[in-house]
Amino acid sequence: MAESAFDLGPIHFAVRPLDLDAAAGLSPPFVALVPAFDLTRLPTTAAVVSELIKSGCADIILAGPRSSAFNEHVGALISQEGTGASSPYDEVSDACNAALLGALIHKHGVAFCGDEPDMLDTLRGIAEANGWSATDGVASRGAQKRTEKPKADARAGKARAKAKGTGKAAAKAKAPAKPKPKPKRKKARR
Repeated sequence: MAESAFDLGPIHFAVRPLDLDAAAGLSPPFVALVPAFDLTRLPTTAAVVSELIKSGCADIILAGPRSSAFNEHVGALISQEGTGASSPYDEVSDACNAALLGALIHKHGVAFCGDEPDMLDTLRGIAEANGWSATDGVASRGAQKRTEKPKADARAGKARAKAKGTGKAAAKAKAPAKPKPKPKRKKARR
């Protein structure tokens, strides 16, 4: 199966599930978006973060309500290695924005939200709003295939017709009323 990702020109932002092989094939430096929702996943997250640091991860963005607790453990791992940084964000949307910005800076990124559908939806929305194009499994649920032509939107056609002054919309539109001339006042005699 092809890797799911977002691309902005030559910048690649991969989407993967959180597992120990997650760092495979990443070229340093890169940014990593890591979910921090459930403390029971902290041991797995710590093991993945350790591999990320060894693979050259420059910045680890922790996303979710438990990000501060995760950051304590991740910060300790970063201190042991002496390289990298971590940033906790309680709001997933803020973390997604930070991760995409980090990918622009470091030219590569990875999001471990392949098994977190709500986080993936948030990342998808923010990425598309900022001009990133989705490939493979992260495309919008309602997106068209790349080979399809976009469907015409009747409202868009009406707006263009109004702007150009042609078409049905222009025919229905009334011409602006001409201003009435002001009556001249007669001069009073004395």
